[in-house]
Amino acid sequence: MLKTGTKYYYRVRLTLDNANTIGTTGSFETEASPRILSIDGIVNVRDLGGWQVSDGRTVKQGLLYRGSELDGAVQPEYTLTELGYQQMTQGLGIRFDMDLRFPSDNQKKTDALGDAVTHKYYGVSMYAAILDDKEQLRQLLSDLAVPENYPVYVHCTYGRDRTGTVCYLLEALLGVSDSDLEKDYCLSAFTDSYVNPQEFKALTERVNLLSGNTTQEKVEGYLLSIGVTQEQINSIREIFLTP
Repeated sequence: MLKTGTKYYYRVRLTLDNANTIGTTGSFETEASPRILSIDGIVNVRDLGGWQVSDGRTVKQGLLYRGSELDGAVQPEYTLTELGYQQMTQGLGIRFDMDLRFPSDNQKKTDALGDAVTHKYYGVSMYAAILDDKEQLRQLLSDLAVPENYPVYVHCTYGRDRTGTVCYLLEALLGVSDSDLEKDYCLSAFTDSYVNPQEFKALTERVNLLSGNTTQEKVEGYLLSIGVTQEQINSIREIFLTP
C-alpha cells in the first residue's frame, strides 16, 4: 500500500534460461493527493495523513486510518473479509480500533480485528453536538496522545458523520487549513456514502464561536477548557507532524 507524495525506488532482475542476468533500476513518485485505500469488505477508508499544516509541516501517513464499521453490525455489507483482516492487521499493522459508536450499536458483540487489537467504544455524537461530549472527547484525546497505540483505525458506521467530526477536530488541532478540512470531509461523497453539508456547516459555525484567531487556536482552547492537557496536545502534534 503505497503512500502518497512519496518517492519509491525499484530494481528488477531477471535470470534468463542461459543463467545470464539482466535488470534495471529506477524510481517513481506517487501523486501528492489524499490516500484512499481499498480494504476488502469495508468502505470509505483513507489515511488521515498527507495534509500540509499552517507552519509548513505535513501530517504523517501510516498512523491513523478512518473508515466504515468492520463488523456489519448496522450495515451488513460493511463486514471485513479474511483478506480485509489481513490487509488491516498485517498490511497496515492496526493496533487500536477506536470505535466511535456506542456498544449497543454492535449487537453482535464482535471484535472484527481480534483480541490482539485493542477495541474501545467512545459513544460520541456527530457534528456540532460532539462539543457537548466532554468526557468522551477527553478519553479520545487521551488515547490519541499515546504513541504506543498507533497505527489506529477510527470509525463509526459509515466513516462519515462521527468519524468526519472527530477527524475534523483532530486535523484542526494539527493546523490543517479550513479549506482542506472541508475537502477531507467531502471525500466521503466519493464512496457509497454521502455527506451532509448543512450539518458540517453547523459544526464549523459553532467552532467559529469559540475563542481564538484561527480554527486551530479555537479547537485547542476548547479542548484545554474541557480538561485535555497541554502535554497531551503536544504529544499528539509530535506523533502526527513531520519534523
